[in-house]
Amino acid sequence: MEALEKSYSNLETYDSIISHTDKILQQIEQQLENYVSELIRNIEDYILSAYKPTQSLPDRRGNRFYIPGIVKFVCTQGQYNRIYFNQIGSRKPEYRIALLLDQSVSMTEPTYFSSVDMLLSICATLNKIVNYKQNYDRLFLHHRLNALKIDDETTLFSDAVFVASELLQQQSTHNNNHGPMFIFVLTDGYDKHGSVIHRIIAHAEQHSITVIDIGIDFESNGVCLSFNDWIVAQNPRLLCDALINWSNEQSD
Repeated sequence: MEALEKSYSNLETYDSIISHTDKILQQIEQQLENYVSELIRNIEDYILSAYKPTQSLPDRRGNRFYIPGIVKFVCTQGQYNRIYFNQIGSRKPEYRIALLLDQSVSMTEPTYFSSVDMLLSICATLNKIVNYKQNYDRLFLHHRLNALKIDDETTLFSDAVFVASELLQQQSTHNNNHGPMFIFVLTDGYDKHGSVIHRIIAHAEQHSITVIDIGIDFESNGVCLSFNDWIVAQNPRLLCDALINWSNEQSD
């Protein structure tokens, strides 16, 4: 941890590295611009809802008339002026999210490149969502981009999910924030400790953490066996529809 903090602090002085990272980020944002715009709309509407109306009340402003209010307005010669009907709801929730990327050898090159595009698309999307306060800045992405390589022989996402759930709980306690928590796992779905993942997910769900697997490979058979909540999307373009379908299934 100390070495990581030191690398972050030293990085601030390396203008050339920061400039290079900025150029990479600009290229990524341009390449993924259409995906990100669509992801923002769909994630705000279906996953990270900022505002859920629970009831309607008379109001002085609005875009829908309140008929009984208009009657009172006439009868009181304008003293009663709540002639509109507005929906109200709970305050905006603050979300906590962990993103996990499988870097095992089973993630072949086309699959891995798609998963990287999807990861960066999600990061760019979350940066632009108002009610999600985490910022994936250029320092984070510099380290993330340098770490993007297939270097592990086996998939251990059961361990990764456990660590992520513990970090989310610690962060929630530290910031006194009890909003919804999500873990998104980008993988082809084959874990070395497959029998353990069900217990790990149950542990996360007991702490109100939703674990969603995003199956990347065309034959991501392992995702439906390992995860309770899962979707399959081979590239960022297909991610929006997959998330909408998942959200609709939760509502049924």
